[in-house]
Amino acid sequence: RGEGFRRCPRCRVFISKEEGGCDKLTCRCGCKFCFKCNSLNANCSCTAAFHHFIPHESVMNNYDGVAFEHFLEDLPAWVRQMAEGVRG
Repeated sequence: RGEGFRRCPRCRVFISKEEGGCDKLTCRCGCKFCFKCNSLNANCSCTAAFHHFIPHESVMNNYDGVAFEHFLEDLPAWVRQMAEGVRG
């Protein structure tokens, strides 16, 4: 395992993650997995339950901002307010 990147467990392409970003990753091939342990669909306890995968459509559109809006929908109110403050 290199620092900051992993291979997708399905297609084996390298995927990078921003420092401090969520460990639930969605590959361009559609595979969803945990960055820490490589568990498919993140069927592990590495990340908090309120973390979500970025939708495959957003990955294919180079993270067009839809992903952030998708995350906000399911987060607790205090987290949404904090995220909105960061976005400005």
